[in-house]
Amino acid sequence: MFLGYGLIMNIYYYKIVRIDIPAFWKEIFYLVPIYFPSIVVGTLLKEIILINSWFSLFINIVFFLLITIFFMWIKGFNSYEKNLVTELLSSMKEKDSLRNEGEF
Repeated sequence: MFLGYGLIMNIYYYKIVRIDIPAFWKEIFYLVPIYFPSIVVGTLLKEIILINSWFSLFINIVFFLLITIFFMWIKGFNSYEKNLVTELLSSMKEKDSLRNEGEF
């Protein structure tokens, strides 16, 4: 049912809504190999850091997230997306420095 529904929706989006579904799936398949290093490292981390508490689960999630962000930055993001992230981070840094100016 799920596969059929997805196929029907893809045809609907392509024919009626005029979304370029083949280009969408091409981009998705381009990003899939980027997640393999994250999955390998995440699996290794799971063996090193046993998940027996909420804290260890949180540590594993943070490591996995950092590794995934790193590989997405290297291979997944285009220049526009990288620019969005750097502008957001510099804006946050600027707001933080303005907030801390009044404090001693």
